[in-house]
Amino acid sequence: AGLEIQGLGVEQPSGPMPVLWLHNCADVLVSGSRLSREAELFLRISGRLSRNISLLGNDLRAVRRLADFEEGAAPSAVALSGNLLRGQVPAGVAP
Repeated sequence: AGLEIQGLGVEQPSGPMPVLWLHNCADVLVSGSRLSREAELFLRISGRLSRNISLLGNDLRAVRRLADFEEGAAPSAVALSGNLLRGQVPAGVAP
């Protein structure tokens, strides 16, 4: 099995702490998340066993930094698809 987080809504991010912290997690899906206020960091991934973490269809425009990696976690552990990110104009929308 794995972990599935759908529709996470965060009203008040916790300062410098990440919105989510995954340690040695595998087969994780985070989808439909939305932050109503600015957050410094959305996701911290730690541990060399972390893998197959997918961020799908999240509104992350209020996030300054998407992810950081600690204790042997690799950036290749994360896949992104269909997320709204800070500073990016969605495809098909005229600036």
